[in-house]
Amino acid sequence: MLHTEYGDEARIIPLTTTHKPEALHSPIGDSIARWQGDTLVVETVGLPANDRVRYFSNLVVPAESTVIERFTRLSDNELLYQYTVEGTSAYTQPWLAEYSLYRTDQRMFEHACHEGNYSLPNILRAERVKDTKAKALPPG
Repeated sequence: MLHTEYGDEARIIPLTTTHKPEALHSPIGDSIARWQGDTLVVETVGLPANDRVRYFSNLVVPAESTVIERFTRLSDNELLYQYTVEGTSAYTQPWLAEYSLYRTDQRMFEHACHEGNYSLPNILRAERVKDTKAKALPPG
């Protein structure tokens, strides 16, 4: 299972060579995994057509794409994450991106998105009023 902090998506990825029928694909496509030496390789197909911006670094990845992800431990503290986008008419050839993920002893928090949340100022204002009233009450 891979849990993505951004978007709070949990991907349950079986170690198999066969994708599920299209009717059983999840809202984020269908992923299968295999090991190539020390590298976990995840292949995702069946991406939904209504969402062209994907969790793969928030880039445009058309629905007909196949995305190959590779996770390779480089050291006790570093994991190399690579992904290749293939099989799409949007690009003239497959393309690869990569970056390193590092171990941390810091707590991680959910990514809470609030763009377009017009109630956020009122929520914050209400909490400030509540705090002010609590401070004004006599002890007891």
